[in-house]
Amino acid sequence: MPLRIGLILDTSESMERDLKTAANNAVRFVTEMEEATDVTFVDFSTSVNLGRFQPPSYPQLFARIRSGKAGGGTSLYDALGVYVQRSLGRRGQHVVLLHTDGGDSTSSMTFGRLQTLLRYGNVVVYVVGYMEHQFSNDRLPQQMRVTQIARETGGEAFFPTTREDLDEVYDRILAEVSTRYTIGYQPAGRAFDGSYREVEVRLRRTDLGDVHVRTRSGYVAASATGR
Repeated sequence: MPLRIGLILDTSESMERDLKTAANNAVRFVTEMEEATDVTFVDFSTSVNLGRFQPPSYPQLFARIRSGKAGGGTSLYDALGVYVQRSLGRRGQHVVLLHTDGGDSTSSMTFGRLQTLLRYGNVVVYVVGYMEHQFSNDRLPQQMRVTQIARETGGEAFFPTTREDLDEVYDRILAEVSTRYTIGYQPAGRAFDGSYREVEVRLRRTDLGDVHVRTRSGYVAASATGR
């Protein structure tokens, strides 16, 4: 299956001290993800901007990533929601790398609506959370929210505090994406009734030490028309 990368970059005012680091690491991620078919880049503050790039146009993508200026509010749910909506019906595996400090202040989309979209879609979200410059009262709830978003999709959220932490985070994400695979199954209930169905994958072998399985929490059993 083609690998389609979603790169979502928070350029809101609260990211001012972390934006350059986030942009450089976003470029690094794309550079090392050679098997990607294309990259959809979403940058957001109060408004959301989206563009799709294929490998020949990566220089323009990198220039756009590095030209971002911090300012405005944070429409995190709108940005991720736009990407998920655009990915529906597009063949391939969709992996999103979201750089943000976690807060949302200006989205028109609610968290509940975003959660529903994530359950309809086929998107794995990894979050790199820049929380060091957040107010202490805001940090924990924002970490919990973006962690919930990532784990809903079978992804993970990371909160690095040093350059060494960042390197380890990117190495881990790159390793996971590069060794990805898909397991399909046909559920016993075949009706496309719009219900939410939880997914649980268990590892039967007991000799693998601390190896564990991570997958999306479930899906919505909807037809191709969404009914």
